Amino acid sequence: MSQSRETGEAPRRFAPALPVVRPTIRHLLAFYLLLASLFSFLTPPFEAPDEIWHFAFVQHLVTQRTLPVAEPNSRALWRQQGTQAPAYYAGAALLTALIDQSDFPELFARANPHRAIGQPDTAINRNYLIHHQPAERFPWRRSVLALHVARLFSVFLGAVTVYSVYRTLLLLLSPQNALLGAAFAAFMPQFAFISASVSNDNAVNAAAALVLWQLTEMLVEGGRPQRSRLLKLGAALGLALLSKLSGLGLVGVCAIAVLWLAWRIRNLRPIFDAAQWTAVPAALLAGWWYLRNWRLYGDPLAWEMWEANILFRVIPAGPSQILSELGGLERSFWGLFGWLNLPYPTWVYLALRVVVAGVALGLLFHLARETRAAGARSATRFNLRVPHAFLILWLLVLTISWLRFMRVAPAAQGRYFFAALPVLALLWTSGWTGWGRRFGHRIGWSVTSALGLLTLATPFFLIQPAYRPPPMSVPDAGTNTIVSPTPRSLFLAGNTEIQLQHAVALYDGQQEQASETDHRVPTVFPGDEVQVDLAYLTNAPLSDDLSLFIHLVDGTALTVAQLDTMPGGGLRPTSGWQPGRLLLDSYTVVIPMTAHTPNRASWQVGFYDHRSGERLPQVDGGTGYTFGEVTICPTGFTPSDCQPGGKADVSQDGGLSIPIPLHVQFDDNITLAGYNFNTRTPVPGEEMTVILYWAASGQVVESYTVFAHLLTDSFEMFGGADLQPSPPTEFWTSGETVATVHTFAVPPNAPSGLYQIEIGLYTRPDFQRLRVLDRINPAQEDRLLLGPLRIE
Repeated sequence: MSQSRETGEAPRRFAPALPVVRPTIRHLLAFYLLLASLFSFLTPPFEAPDEIWHFAFVQHLVTQRTLPVAEPNSRALWRQQGTQAPAYYAGAALLTALIDQSDFPELFARANPHRAIGQPDTAINRNYLIHHQPAERFPWRRSVLALHVARLFSVFLGAVTVYSVYRTLLLLLSPQNALLGAAFAAFMPQFAFISASVSNDNAVNAAAALVLWQLTEMLVEGGRPQRSRLLKLGAALGLALLSKLSGLGLVGVCAIAVLWLAWRIRNLRPIFDAAQWTAVPAALLAGWWYLRNWRLYGDPLAWEMWEANILFRVIPAGPSQILSELGGLERSFWGLFGWLNLPYPTWVYLALRVVVAGVALGLLFHLARETRAAGARSATRFNLRVPHAFLILWLLVLTISWLRFMRVAPAAQGRYFFAALPVLALLWTSGWTGWGRRFGHRIGWSVTSALGLLTLATPFFLIQPAYRPPPMSVPDAGTNTIVSPTPRSLFLAGNTEIQLQHAVALYDGQQEQASETDHRVPTVFPGDEVQVDLAYLTNAPLSDDLSLFIHLVDGTALTVAQLDTMPGGGLRPTSGWQPGRLLLDSYTVVIPMTAHTPNRASWQVGFYDHRSGERLPQVDGGTGYTFGEVTICPTGFTPSDCQPGGKADVSQDGGLSIPIPLHVQFDDNITLAGYNFNTRTPVPGEEMTVILYWAASGQVVESYTVFAHLLTDSFEMFGGADLQPSPPTEFWTSGETVATVHTFAVPPNAPSGLYQIEIGLYTRPDFQRLRVLDRINPAQEDRLLLGPLRIE
């Protein structure tokens, strides 16, 4: 064996080194394109926030060759999007101009009438559209094809955003850290989802990122800006202004930056150059649209017209209300899919919250080191901190704008902050590097890579299953899911027969068969969830998509609880049912917290045409199959209390200190403890009495007037009474119950139909109503609705 001449030892043999593949921005963009394309292809048509209205704008441009003209309370297909800046829609329209989109109104009409928009806790009707699977499968055609082309345009804009994030951070950080920040942007689940949908958010995200890139480069260079740099900045700014109104804040940030540069060099030339080479190009690109708005609406922003087409809060939100909605902002920032109703499991958000805590702590470490090094900071180092400050300024501008909007409208959506993605990526990277250059970089890439894997898995394991029609197959006869069939009820839909073969209600996990020989009466309480199992059979295809109703109806023919839905939780439309195939369906019906108690009711099931509201008739008469009987017991009582002879016996009139107990919290430490009506079927021309029972949980600050109004189902008032409680509210003491008795005459001209009682409190002389805080009223409105009642 040969030996080394110098050491006399045998030489070591080394395997040839394998090339190390380091990720580059090209790899990152390729992976982003894969992620966003998967979202684009696997998300069903129009199952992204506002996507169908954004696409309606595009379709209008293609078919009408003109911009929409908005009207208050518009029922046009584009809804409130008709006042949006047109850059995104014009780009999408150019790409889809040769595709036949004449079938879009037909697609639009397939909106699920029971859609659960913005309800992440719901398990049914997450789909905005009634999906007819064959028409939506590849190869796409007509409007569905145009939709996917427009989505790919959005994917491209997302790639522009990610690349601009990288180029911006490359000016401030090392190449490795700049790539880490760009990876954060590319791997965010919600960003990939929004970037794969038809939305003008994608245009303003890309344009804002381009503006920040050019602005940062100008600030890093310092001195008098080059004309070419100012021209690029003007072009990007003009695109931002023509993409969405949120881009207006960039004008102020850019103006302050130019003033800063002029002050630094003690010369006014940057101001004049920016006016000529930035402001003029931006105005030429976007100014025409603002002038059009001024001419059409008397407002260059068309703001009032936009406000006339959106839903505002009844009471402007205060700090506590906004804080209570930050959970929704958190979820929709990381990932809340569909129409904000398809969340990750809770543990995912908890894990991401731990990640955010790690980033925040790392930022503190980073700032501490920067503070210690401040004395030795060179002029170059100081100049690099100036772009950081302007990036943070843009995030603050967006945050202030969002807070102002949140005061008047529920807008807890994380996508509004994607226009500041370069800033968020900078904070993400700085947070991880704050833990140390090597350790922080490794842990940062590990967490960011895990985020990318989560995003990759989301279309397959969350989105696709959520829109997959349930099997609805009937189990074997040996199981206990279905007890012996109740008498069949036959409905007629034209020439097609629908047999409702089973109707089984489950209470507290115990099956209760609805039959004439079973005299047990199950007991439920306000807030309870009751499972109802149904099975259907048709003898011929159905042409229409019918709605299903499951109502709990009492002896006065008033509905105590109800669930209206499309079969299969919205995913098995009747037009797709196979004749002769028995389909099982299961639903959970919630007994309202305000339900009239004690009471006795029966289940009623049937079908109706959601377009006309007309119910399908039964062969033997009627429009709904009735089965089962339920006792609804007051809150705080036991089932035995509601049995015959009990202290809450439904057959007894009165006898309770608070007839219908409740616990609904209002602001200012006021709680509605219960209520009662002297009748649930008022008669025109006669008196009606509403008794409200109030309690204080602490010191009440203001003196309030209590109101009780009789409203139709369209919220038209027909009588009511407002009164000052005795004692006044500011003298209420904790633990004391105060009753207010509201007696009023029902007008003789009150039309027949369903009514509700609107109750609440307000101050004089400003008539400012008190906010309802309880979860019973998730809209956080200024009133509580009790009922229903019926006037014959």
